[in-house]
Amino acid sequence: MTISVGTSGNAGTSGSIGISGRIGASALAIALASAWAVPVHAQSAVTVQQELASMRAQMMQMAQRVDELEGQLVSARAAASAANVAAENAVAEVTAVKENPPVKVSWKGAPKFSGKGGFTFKPRGRLQYDAGVTNAPASTGASDGFGNEVRRARLGVEGNIPGGFGYKFELDFAGNDTEITDAVLTYKDDGLKVSIGQHNNFQGLEELTSSRFISFQERAAFTDAFGFERRVGLSAQYGGGDVLVQGGVFTDNIDDLSNKSWSVDGRAVYMPKMGDAQLHFGGSLHYSDLKDASDTVRYRGEAVAMVVAESAVAARDAAELIEFEVEDLPAVTDCKLALEPG
Repeated sequence: MTISVGTSGNAGTSGSIGISGRIGASALAIALASAWAVPVHAQSAVTVQQELASMRAQMMQMAQRVDELEGQLVSARAAASAANVAAENAVAEVTAVKENPPVKVSWKGAPKFSGKGGFTFKPRGRLQYDAGVTNAPASTGASDGFGNEVRRARLGVEGNIPGGFGYKFELDFAGNDTEITDAVLTYKDDGLKVSIGQHNNFQGLEELTSSRFISFQERAAFTDAFGFERRVGLSAQYGGGDVLVQGGVFTDNIDDLSNKSWSVDGRAVYMPKMGDAQLHFGGSLHYSDLKDASDTVRYRGEAVAMVVAESAVAARDAAELIEFEVEDLPAVTDCKLALEPG
Protein backbone atom coordinates (compact mmCIF):
# COMPACT_ATOMS: atom_id res chain seq x y z
CA MET A 1 0.00 0.00 0.00
CA THR A 2 1.40 3.45 -0.94
CA ILE A 3 0.27 6.78 0.44
CA SER A 4 1.43 9.97 -1.34
CA VAL A 5 1.48 13.37 0.25
CA GLY A 6 1.17 16.37 -2.12
CA THR A 7 4.08 18.49 -1.09
CA SER A 8 6.88 19.85 -3.07
CA GLY A 9 10.47 19.74 -2.56
CA ASN A 10 12.65 17.00 -1.31
CA ALA A 11 11.25 17.11 2.09
CA GLY A 12 7.78 16.17 0.82
CA THR A 13 9.20 13.47 -1.30
CA SER A 14 11.25 12.15 1.53
CA GLY A 15 8.18 12.11 3.84
CA SER A 16 6.18 10.17 1.29
CA ILE A 17 8.85 7.60 0.95
CA GLY A 18 9.20 7.18 4.77
CA ILE A 19 5.51 6.46 5.39
CA SER A 20 5.28 4.09 2.55
CA GLY A 21 8.33 2.17 3.77
CA ARG A 22 6.94 1.67 7.33
CA ILE A 23 3.55 0.46 6.10
CA GLY A 24 5.26 -1.96 3.72
CA ALA A 25 7.37 -3.35 6.56
CA SER A 26 4.33 -3.82 8.73
CA ALA A 27 2.52 -5.66 6.00
CA LEU A 28 5.51 -7.88 5.53
CA ALA A 29 5.61 -8.66 9.29
CA ILE A 30 1.90 -9.45 9.36
CA ALA A 31 2.32 -11.69 6.36
CA LEU A 32 5.19 -13.54 7.98
CA ALA A 33 3.35 -13.86 11.28
CA SER A 34 0.34 -15.24 9.46
CA ALA A 35 2.55 -17.64 7.58
CA TRP A 36 4.06 -18.98 10.87
CA ALA A 37 0.77 -18.99 12.81
CA VAL A 38 -0.98 -21.52 10.60
CA PRO A 39 1.53 -24.38 11.08
CA VAL A 40 1.85 -23.71 14.85
CA HIS A 41 -1.91 -23.89 15.33
CA ALA A 42 -2.12 -27.08 13.31
CA GLN A 43 0.73 -28.62 15.34
CA SER A 44 -1.00 -27.70 18.63
CA ALA A 45 -4.23 -29.36 17.50
CA VAL A 46 -2.40 -32.61 16.68
CA THR A 47 -0.63 -32.57 20.05
CA VAL A 48 -3.91 -32.04 21.87
CA GLN A 49 -5.47 -34.95 19.99
CA GLN A 50 -2.56 -37.18 20.90
CA GLU A 51 -2.73 -36.13 24.53
CA LEU A 52 -6.48 -36.72 24.57
CA ALA A 53 -5.98 -40.16 23.06
CA SER A 54 -3.30 -40.92 25.65
CA MET A 55 -5.57 -39.68 28.42
CA ARG A 56 -8.42 -41.83 27.08
CA ALA A 57 -6.13 -44.88 27.07
CA GLN A 58 -5.00 -44.12 30.62
CA MET A 59 -8.60 -43.64 31.73
CA MET A 60 -9.54 -46.98 30.16
CA GLN A 61 -6.62 -48.62 31.98
CA MET A 62 -7.70 -46.94 35.19
CA ALA A 63 -11.28 -48.12 34.60
CA GLN A 64 -10.03 -51.67 34.05
CA ARG A 65 -7.90 -51.40 37.20
CA VAL A 66 -10.90 -50.10 39.14
CA ASP A 67 -12.93 -53.05 37.87
CA GLU A 68 -10.16 -55.42 38.94
CA LEU A 69 -9.95 -53.79 42.37
CA GLU A 70 -13.73 -53.96 42.76
CA GLY A 71 -13.60 -57.68 41.88
CA GLN A 72 -10.82 -58.22 44.37
CA LEU A 73 -12.81 -56.30 46.96
CA VAL A 74 -15.85 -58.48 46.33
CA SER A 75 -13.69 -61.60 46.62
CA ALA A 76 -12.06 -60.27 49.77
CA ARG A 77 -15.46 -59.51 51.27
CA ALA A 78 -16.67 -63.01 50.37
CA ALA A 79 -13.52 -64.56 51.86
CA ALA A 80 -13.91 -62.43 54.99
CA SER A 81 -17.55 -63.47 55.28
CA ALA A 82 -16.59 -67.14 54.83
CA ALA A 83 -13.83 -66.71 57.41
CA ASN A 84 -16.32 -65.17 59.85
CA VAL A 85 -18.74 -68.04 59.28
CA ALA A 86 -15.93 -70.57 59.74
CA ALA A 87 -14.80 -68.80 62.91
CA GLU A 88 -18.37 -68.75 64.25
CA ASN A 89 -18.74 -72.46 63.43
CA ALA A 90 -15.40 -73.22 65.11
CA VAL A 91 -16.43 -71.28 68.20
CA ALA A 92 -19.77 -73.10 68.21
CA GLU A 93 -18.02 -76.46 67.90
CA VAL A 94 -15.59 -75.63 70.70
CA THR A 95 -18.48 -74.48 72.88
CA ALA A 96 -20.41 -77.64 72.08
CA VAL A 97 -17.38 -79.81 72.88
CA LYS A 98 -16.88 -77.98 76.16
CA GLU A 99 -20.54 -78.34 77.08
CA ASN A 100 -20.79 -81.91 75.84
CA PRO A 101 -17.29 -83.43 75.43
CA PRO A 102 -16.96 -86.73 73.54
CA VAL A 103 -15.39 -88.29 76.64
CA LYS A 104 -16.43 -87.27 80.14
CA VAL A 105 -14.28 -88.05 83.15
CA SER A 106 -15.84 -88.52 86.56
CA TRP A 107 -14.50 -89.94 89.80
CA LYS A 108 -15.90 -92.76 91.90
CA GLY A 109 -13.03 -94.42 93.69
CA ALA A 110 -11.13 -94.25 90.39
CA PRO A 111 -11.46 -92.23 87.17
CA LYS A 112 -14.41 -93.26 85.03
CA PHE A 113 -14.37 -92.42 81.32
CA SER A 114 -17.77 -92.10 79.62
CA GLY A 115 -18.22 -91.77 75.86
CA LYS A 116 -21.13 -91.21 73.55
CA GLY A 117 -23.69 -93.97 73.18
CA GLY A 118 -23.16 -95.35 76.68
CA PHE A 119 -19.56 -96.60 76.44
CA THR A 120 -17.68 -96.46 79.77
CA PHE A 121 -14.27 -97.54 81.01
CA LYS A 122 -13.10 -97.61 84.61
CA PRO A 123 -9.98 -99.11 86.20
CA ARG A 124 -10.57 -100.91 89.46
CA GLY A 125 -8.54 -102.62 92.13
CA ARG A 126 -7.80 -103.03 95.82
CA LEU A 127 -4.90 -103.71 98.13
CA GLN A 128 -5.54 -105.41 101.47
CA TYR A 129 -2.62 -106.04 103.77
CA ASP A 130 -2.46 -108.07 107.02
CA ALA A 131 0.04 -107.45 109.78
CA GLY A 132 0.12 -108.56 113.44
CA VAL A 133 2.18 -109.58 116.40
CA THR A 134 1.57 -112.70 118.53
CA ASN A 135 3.20 -113.86 121.74
CA ALA A 136 2.88 -117.38 123.10
CA PRO A 137 4.81 -119.43 125.69
CA ALA A 138 7.76 -121.29 124.23
CA SER A 139 6.33 -124.55 125.59
CA THR A 140 3.46 -124.36 123.14
CA GLY A 141 5.79 -124.46 120.16
CA ALA A 142 3.59 -121.90 118.46
CA SER A 143 5.12 -119.59 115.95
CA ASP A 144 4.99 -116.11 117.43
CA GLY A 145 6.37 -112.70 116.73
CA PHE A 146 5.58 -110.38 113.86
CA GLY A 147 3.80 -111.64 110.78
CA ASN A 148 2.38 -109.98 107.66
CA GLU A 149 1.03 -110.84 104.24
CA VAL A 150 -0.78 -109.35 101.29
CA ARG A 151 -4.33 -110.64 101.49
CA ARG A 152 -5.57 -109.22 98.20
CA ALA A 153 -3.82 -107.24 95.49
CA ARG A 154 -6.24 -106.89 92.62
CA LEU A 155 -6.20 -104.82 89.48
CA GLY A 156 -8.76 -104.80 86.69
CA VAL A 157 -11.17 -102.87 84.50
CA GLU A 158 -14.93 -102.66 84.14
CA GLY A 159 -17.41 -100.73 82.08
CA ASN A 160 -20.34 -100.68 79.69
CA ILE A 161 -20.66 -101.20 75.94
CA PRO A 162 -23.48 -99.60 73.89
CA GLY A 163 -26.42 -101.93 73.49
CA GLY A 164 -26.84 -102.90 77.13
CA PHE A 165 -23.60 -104.88 77.40
CA GLY A 166 -21.03 -104.69 80.18
CA TYR A 167 -17.66 -106.20 80.99
CA LYS A 168 -15.45 -106.87 83.99
CA PHE A 169 -11.95 -108.32 84.17
CA GLU A 170 -9.77 -108.50 87.26
CA LEU A 171 -6.52 -110.19 88.31
CA ASP A 172 -5.26 -110.99 91.82
CA PHE A 173 -1.49 -110.80 92.44
CA ALA A 174 -1.47 -111.82 96.12
CA GLY A 175 0.45 -114.84 97.37
CA ASN A 176 3.28 -114.51 94.83
CA ASP A 177 0.89 -115.78 92.18
CA THR A 178 -1.42 -114.37 89.53
CA GLU A 179 -4.95 -115.64 89.10
CA ILE A 180 -8.08 -114.46 87.33
CA THR A 181 -10.82 -113.48 89.76
CA ASP A 182 -13.45 -112.08 87.38
CA ALA A 183 -13.72 -112.39 83.61
CA VAL A 184 -17.33 -111.82 82.65
CA LEU A 185 -19.45 -110.28 79.90
CA THR A 186 -22.97 -109.14 80.82
CA TYR A 187 -26.16 -107.99 79.12
CA LYS A 188 -28.86 -105.93 80.86
CA ASP A 189 -32.39 -105.14 79.80
CA ASP A 190 -34.54 -103.52 82.47
CA GLY A 191 -34.64 -106.02 85.34
CA LEU A 192 -32.98 -108.85 83.38
CA LYS A 193 -29.25 -109.50 83.55
CA VAL A 194 -27.43 -112.29 81.70
CA SER A 195 -23.79 -113.11 82.52
CA ILE A 196 -21.27 -115.38 80.83
CA GLY A 197 -17.73 -116.04 82.00
CA GLN A 198 -16.13 -116.49 85.40
CA HIS A 199 -18.27 -115.05 88.20
CA ASN A 200 -19.87 -115.96 91.52
CA ASN A 201 -22.47 -118.70 91.42
CA PHE A 202 -25.11 -117.16 93.72
CA GLN A 203 -24.05 -118.05 97.24
CA GLY A 204 -25.15 -116.28 100.41
CA LEU A 205 -25.19 -112.54 100.92
CA GLU A 206 -21.89 -112.46 102.82
CA GLU A 207 -20.09 -114.47 100.15
CA LEU A 208 -21.52 -112.32 97.37
CA THR A 209 -20.61 -109.06 99.11
CA SER A 210 -17.31 -107.67 97.90
CA SER A 211 -14.36 -107.73 100.30
CA ARG A 212 -14.38 -103.95 99.98
CA PHE A 213 -17.64 -103.77 101.93
CA ILE A 214 -17.67 -106.68 104.41
CA SER A 215 -17.41 -105.87 108.12
CA PHE A 216 -14.22 -107.86 108.66
CA GLN A 217 -11.29 -108.73 106.44
CA GLU A 218 -12.28 -112.41 106.55
CA ARG A 219 -15.72 -113.86 106.00
CA ALA A 220 -17.33 -116.28 108.41
CA ALA A 221 -15.85 -119.80 108.32
CA PHE A 222 -19.34 -121.15 107.68
CA THR A 223 -19.35 -119.77 104.16
CA ASP A 224 -15.90 -121.21 103.45
CA ALA A 225 -17.02 -124.68 104.59
CA PHE A 226 -18.93 -125.15 101.34
CA GLY A 227 -15.98 -124.28 99.13
CA PHE A 228 -17.78 -121.52 97.22
CA GLU A 229 -15.66 -119.83 94.55
CA ARG A 230 -16.01 -118.09 91.23
CA ARG A 231 -16.64 -120.45 88.33
CA VAL A 232 -17.04 -120.28 84.58
CA GLY A 233 -20.67 -120.46 83.55
CA LEU A 234 -23.82 -118.92 82.12
CA SER A 235 -26.35 -117.31 84.45
CA ALA A 236 -29.37 -115.04 84.47
CA GLN A 237 -31.11 -113.00 87.11
CA TYR A 238 -34.27 -110.94 87.22
CA GLY A 239 -35.20 -108.34 89.78
CA GLY A 240 -38.46 -106.50 90.18
CA GLY A 241 -39.68 -104.62 93.22
CA ASP A 242 -38.56 -106.45 96.37
CA VAL A 243 -37.87 -109.80 94.66
CA LEU A 244 -34.68 -111.08 93.03
CA VAL A 245 -34.34 -114.49 91.34
CA GLN A 246 -30.98 -115.85 90.14
CA GLY A 247 -29.89 -119.08 88.47
CA GLY A 248 -27.17 -120.53 86.31
CA VAL A 249 -25.13 -123.47 85.07
CA PHE A 250 -21.43 -123.53 85.91
CA THR A 251 -18.34 -125.64 85.33
CA ASP A 252 -15.25 -125.07 87.51
CA ASN A 253 -12.88 -122.26 88.38
CA ILE A 254 -10.94 -121.06 85.36
CA ASP A 255 -7.64 -122.10 86.97
CA ASP A 256 -8.90 -125.70 87.42
CA LEU A 257 -10.12 -126.25 83.87
CA SER A 258 -10.40 -128.42 81.99
CA ASN A 259 -12.38 -131.09 83.84
CA LYS A 260 -15.84 -132.64 83.89
CA SER A 261 -17.15 -130.82 86.95
CA TRP A 262 -20.41 -128.94 86.62
CA SER A 263 -23.10 -127.47 88.85
CA VAL A 264 -26.55 -125.92 88.82
CA ASP A 265 -27.02 -123.02 91.23
CA GLY A 266 -30.04 -120.91 92.11
CA ARG A 267 -30.99 -118.23 94.59
CA ALA A 268 -34.14 -116.29 95.53
CA VAL A 269 -34.23 -113.11 97.61
CA TYR A 270 -37.00 -111.06 99.20
CA MET A 271 -35.71 -107.64 100.29
CA PRO A 272 -38.40 -105.24 101.53
CA LYS A 273 -37.68 -101.96 103.26
CA MET A 274 -39.01 -101.16 106.71
CA GLY A 275 -38.63 -97.45 107.22
CA ASP A 276 -34.96 -96.67 106.77
CA ALA A 277 -33.97 -100.31 107.32
CA GLN A 278 -33.29 -102.70 104.44
CA LEU A 279 -34.39 -106.27 105.15
CA HIS A 280 -32.95 -109.25 103.32
CA PHE A 281 -34.39 -112.78 103.23
CA GLY A 282 -32.82 -115.24 100.85
CA GLY A 283 -31.98 -118.84 100.16
CA SER A 284 -29.90 -120.73 97.60
CA LEU A 285 -29.75 -124.25 96.19
CA HIS A 286 -26.69 -125.88 94.65
CA TYR A 287 -26.25 -129.17 92.87
CA SER A 288 -22.70 -130.13 91.90
CA ASP A 289 -21.26 -133.09 90.05
CA LEU A 290 -17.57 -133.00 90.92
CA LYS A 291 -14.64 -135.32 90.43
CA ASP A 292 -14.07 -138.10 92.96
CA ALA A 293 -11.41 -137.57 95.62
CA SER A 294 -9.67 -140.15 97.74
CA ASP A 295 -9.55 -137.85 100.77
CA THR A 296 -11.96 -135.21 101.94
CA VAL A 297 -11.65 -131.89 103.74
CA ARG A 298 -14.92 -130.97 105.41
CA TYR A 299 -14.18 -127.43 106.56
CA ARG A 300 -11.57 -124.73 106.28
CA GLY A 301 -8.76 -125.15 108.77
CA GLU A 302 -9.15 -128.94 109.08
CA ALA A 303 -5.82 -130.72 109.57
CA VAL A 304 -4.66 -132.56 106.48
CA ALA A 305 -1.10 -133.48 107.48
CA MET A 306 1.07 -133.80 110.57
CA VAL A 307 4.77 -133.10 110.96
CA VAL A 308 6.95 -134.61 113.70
CA ALA A 309 10.29 -132.92 114.31
CA GLU A 310 12.87 -132.42 117.00
CA SER A 311 12.30 -128.67 117.22
CA ALA A 312 9.63 -126.12 116.44
CA VAL A 313 11.85 -124.52 113.83
CA ALA A 314 12.38 -127.82 112.01
CA ALA A 315 8.65 -128.60 112.20
CA ARG A 316 7.77 -125.19 110.78
CA ASP A 317 10.25 -125.59 107.94
CA ALA A 318 8.88 -129.04 107.13
CA ALA A 319 5.29 -127.83 107.22
CA GLU A 320 6.09 -125.17 104.65
CA LEU A 321 7.20 -127.89 102.22
CA ILE A 322 3.82 -129.64 102.25
CA GLU A 323 1.72 -129.13 99.12
CA PHE A 324 -1.75 -130.52 98.44
CA GLU A 325 -4.73 -129.94 96.17
CA VAL A 326 -8.36 -129.67 97.27
CA GLU A 327 -11.32 -130.49 95.04
CA ASP A 328 -14.88 -129.45 95.76
CA LEU A 329 -17.48 -132.03 96.80
CA PRO A 330 -21.24 -131.66 97.27
CA ALA A 331 -22.07 -130.25 100.70
CA VAL A 332 -23.94 -132.57 103.11
CA THR A 333 -26.44 -130.52 105.09
CA ASP A 334 -28.68 -133.34 106.37
CA CYS A 335 -27.74 -135.25 109.56
CA LYS A 336 -29.12 -138.57 108.31
CA LEU A 337 -27.15 -138.30 105.10
CA ALA A 338 -24.04 -137.43 107.06
CA LEU A 339 -24.35 -140.71 109.02
CA GLU A 340 -24.56 -142.84 105.91
CA PRO A 341 -21.46 -144.80 104.84
CA GLY A 342 -19.08 -143.05 102.47
